[in-house]
Amino acid sequence: MERNTRIDTLRGICMFYIVGVFHLSQYLGEEYYLNNNIYGNNLMCSCLGTFSLISGYLIGLKYTANSAKEILYFYKKRVIRFYPLFLLSAILLYIIGFNDFNQTLNALLGLSPFLIPRPYTLWYISMIMTFYLITPIVLRKNKSIMSLVIIMAIVIFSRFIKLDGRYIFNLFLYLIGLNIGHLQRTNIIKINRKVLLKNVFTKILLISILCIYIIMLIILQEYNRGLFRIITNITGTFILVLGVVCLPNQLFNRRRTIINFLAYTSMSCYLFHRFVYYIILSIYQPKITIILMLYLFFIALPLCFVFSYYIQTLYDKGVKIKS
Repeated sequence: MERNTRIDTLRGICMFYIVGVFHLSQYLGEEYYLNNNIYGNNLMCSCLGTFSLISGYLIGLKYTANSAKEILYFYKKRVIRFYPLFLLSAILLYIIGFNDFNQTLNALLGLSPFLIPRPYTLWYISMIMTFYLITPIVLRKNKSIMSLVIIMAIVIFSRFIKLDGRYIFNLFLYLIGLNIGHLQRTNIIKINRKVLLKNVFTKILLISILCIYIIMLIILQEYNRGLFRIITNITGTFILVLGVVCLPNQLFNRRRTIINFLAYTSMSCYLFHRFVYYIILSIYQPKITIILMLYLFFIALPLCFVFSYYIQTLYDKGVKIKS
């Protein structure tokens, strides 16, 4: 389906940037690390926000929570989908010294957003676990009102603990996706890309959002805190999503295999790329920055995707055999 191809494209683009650009830059030295660059950092947040939005949308499109049986089914499917690979990744990262024991344990228990120090890389999956935990509540009750109640409760709660600001940002996008997916599944709304793109209002809205984002980034150079930054990153997320929606179909038809490959490996690549980078750099680490960058991008990154593909394939086969 066309919709799935575009979602796969978003997954592939976002994962490639996070793994192959943003995290890769950290190994080149502090002066090259994009986390220290406002534009690179905001793009990374928007990419993770896109994953949260997509995750919520697909769950809202697929699942209901009208009975205890449906709720248990949802939790079972979510745990099987990611937790064994998440556990393996956490163990490997602990073995290589990437995270300490407390960080690893907090991540595995879903406590990373609420306790410091927060683990590297694992924090996002640990955060998503808490989203999954509250999902049946949203699906079972009045979706929009319950989503607002949860957001307000988290904002109030964040005043009493050192809650990661990224938590509120990603939770907001996840709940938006969850509501949109549910509305589409129940035929309350119908998402038709062709109709949207022919609508003059839609085109004006796209241009307006882009202009707002550019203005926010300019202002953000001076003011890089709190709610303003969250709004900027949310805007960036919708630009990514709407940008892919606007791309012509021919672009997807010619690159469907690559798109499917990147999307399929996206989760395992996120979980295991740090381990692969560690192994590759343990074997050989160039001293010259440009050579190091080329070595990581053309050797380590492809091996990362290959490793992720095979570990995901083996896991999927194992899950099917057990089920």
